[in-house]
Amino acid sequence: VGAHTELELEDRKLRIEDAKNATFAAINEGLVPGGGATYVHLLDLIPSIKNSMEDLDEQIGADILAKVSICFRVC
Repeated sequence: VGAHTELELEDRKLRIEDAKNATFAAINEGLVPGGGATYVHLLDLIPSIKNSMEDLDEQIGADILAKVSICFRVC
């Protein structure tokens, strides 16, 4: 996990740890959103994630997801 400042790095680590714990708790309790719900929640992050990708194939995949994202919002 990278960041520009120590404070930002610590915040990101805490967020990741919290997400990990929430995921494991949901799995243990049997409550996990479907894949479609995950895509909808991640759609707004695609541009920033794409900019951090070094692999061209991954960038193309991110572009494809961004272009079809309208289907997730409308359907």
